[in-house]
Amino acid sequence: MTDDFQNKMTDDIQNNNIKRVKTIVTRSENPHPLTIVFIIVLTILIMYNVYINIIKKTIEGRWLDYNKNLYNIVHNKWNDTIVLNKKYPGTINGHLVTIHTNKGTKIGIWIDDKIKWMNDEVWYLS
Repeated sequence: MTDDFQNKMTDDIQNNNIKRVKTIVTRSENPHPLTIVFIIVLTILIMYNVYINIIKKTIEGRWLDYNKNLYNIVHNKWNDTIVLNKKYPGTINGHLVTIHTNKGTKIGIWIDDKIKWMNDEVWYLS
């Protein structure tokens, strides 16, 4: 009878261990797929925000040409639009600067804190 009792006790212990392992495995399963998608989307939004606000350079500032004319450029980094002297709109595509003035469209390249326009005029960041 003691052998039967011992066998029953070991069976009960094994069954309890199996139940415990099943509950641990069930609790440690992967999270819900929507949770994973939410985390991925949130990470992408945070990284884009860091890029726009910290990494991306701005063209905003006061610019001078050879004749000491002063130009003020305001840059919206979120959609890469600029405004020259609070009245002429423009855009930036990479390093290509386009400004629409009364005299026509000015196109230039923005590199190393200077803008070289197509008419050989150069503006320097002051």
